[in-house]
Amino acid sequence: MRSQWVRMLVGLVFLSGWMQGQCVKDNRENKKAGILLTDFTVTGTRAISGTELAEITGNLVGQCFDEDSDEMGERVRAQFQDRGYFAVEVKSVRFKAGDPLGIPKPVTMEVEVAEGLQFKVGEITFAGYRAFSTEKLRQEFPLKVGAVFERGKVASR
Repeated sequence: MRSQWVRMLVGLVFLSGWMQGQCVKDNRENKKAGILLTDFTVTGTRAISGTELAEITGNLVGQCFDEDSDEMGERVRAQFQDRGYFAVEVKSVRFKAGDPLGIPKPVTMEVEVAEGLQFKVGEITFAGYRAFSTEKLRQEFPLKVGAVFERGKVASR
């Protein structure tokens, strides 16, 4: 009975290690290097809600990336901009490796951010278009007046 428990425990430890090395989404250029983001902390914010911060961290944790703090800063910046914080400043990005020899290397990331003001859509105007009415164009535009200005919705068009 005891050997059964030991085998089961060893199997669970092996499975746990295998699962930790898996990328939910693999964004690496070199699949023999890079990082697996296992945890993510944001500091320095003043206005953004805890729920929005949890969404931001949840969108990135579990993914694999190249080990590039500038790239990660841009990814974090895009996450804030998709929530209307268009003037966000990512002040610093720091990695802390859990297993420096792992491939990908599991890391926790700490990012210091000044999110700034949240932008909302004001007036939407279209100039020089004659094929469609202004009303028709407004209906097709992904952002509506008064909505949070989401970078991704503008970039997708």
